[in-house]
Amino acid sequence: LQREADFNFVKIGLIRDLNLLNRLLDQLILKNSEVKIIWDPVCKASASFTFHTSAESKLLEKICNKIYLVTPNLEEISVLVPDNEADKAGKHLSAYCNVLIKGGHSNDHLSVDTLYTSEGTVAFRAEKLPAVSKRGTGCVLSAAILSNLALGMSLEDSCKNAKNYIEHYLLSGPGRIGNHDYKMNDVVNK
Repeated sequence: LQREADFNFVKIGLIRDLNLLNRLLDQLILKNSEVKIIWDPVCKASASFTFHTSAESKLLEKICNKIYLVTPNLEEISVLVPDNEADKAGKHLSAYCNVLIKGGHSNDHLSVDTLYTSEGTVAFRAEKLPAVSKRGTGCVLSAAILSNLALGMSLEDSCKNAKNYIEHYLLSGPGRIGNHDYKMNDVVNK
């Protein structure tokens, strides 16, 4: 006996190609037309494996119409929307869905994540932590945003809270693997 699970939120990370993503989205929406889907488009892993080098613009726009939020980093947004600076690319995609461009890989002393919505943009700033690097921070960030949304937070508060969560994650100990061992109240109240 197979029982269908109820779901309202889904996070998608690494996926083979955009055609498969599009079919997966159709199936999720068929099961729940109100589902909020976050797509963290993993184009290149921190271990240097490249998964995607381009995206067909019409298919990407069709996909973005089906999702709630896409969370590319600066390199990934240039793969998704080539020949545009990050800000223009974010504004372009925000006509189809919400977009959070993660700025942790910038050469600046600040890590600025920018949320693009149909209402405008919001920047979330944090000082970069010196010599701190962990694997999977983009995945952790998008999962934290999804968790916050599931708790009933607004998109803006979910992104802000997730950015604070990442700071704790980065400071969680030595090495490239982070720990999720701290009190959530410390993050929410920051």
